[in-house]
Amino acid sequence: MAKSNDNAGAQQEPVAGPIALIMQALGEHAEQQGLVQAEGEEELAFAVRAIEKLGELVIAMDGNIRTAEDQIAALKRQLASQRGATTKAKSRIVELEEAAKPRQLGAMTAVFGDPSEEFTVDDLMTAIDSADEVVLAFSDGTNELKGVKPRQVRAEAFRLTRGRLHFTDEPLEVTGPGDADTVTQLVGVALLVDGEQVAWSPMAQTINIGSGQTINLAGSVIFG
Repeated sequence: MAKSNDNAGAQQEPVAGPIALIMQALGEHAEQQGLVQAEGEEELAFAVRAIEKLGELVIAMDGNIRTAEDQIAALKRQLASQRGATTKAKSRIVELEEAAKPRQLGAMTAVFGDPSEEFTVDDLMTAIDSADEVVLAFSDGTNELKGVKPRQVRAEAFRLTRGRLHFTDEPLEVTGPGDADTVTQLVGVALLVDGEQVAWSPMAQTINIGSGQTINLAGSVIFG
């Protein structure tokens, strides 16, 4: 009795030749490169030509990958530099601890009562340049705002423009203190040199700051 063949009648998968395998590897690139077996061209010669083209494509892809990697590395360096510049800018404005009791801070005539006590712009520049500590403190027009920390700043941050002294470092941010329903009124910013108020920068209008709300005063602090 003849032995049964379990695979009898089963269709065998055709074995792909070398040309088919190479063309499969090339995929759509074969058509893009116009890689077609010329009439009368031997299969082996066409296979060699296809392999050479495949090698060129691999080299090109490797070059593109390296270029992309270089671009990514350059972007990472740029971002790191920007982060560093931002961190450095922020560190130029340093939060200080609040005074034990809110200080009397406001317009110079209100604080000292005598207009002659006000500094000229030249006086301010001299005082700032020679000071050990330069501070900006925030006021409701009469007293320092409770819950808002004063800021130590750099002498280099002040620029003389059109006869007035502008504070240029940023961000100069103020966050409203207190409970949810608390509204803090910012009327102006006092300039203190070694603990003494020497100038006053009124806001264009009173700024109401809600609890937890942050405002940026960049460009708004001007003395003289």
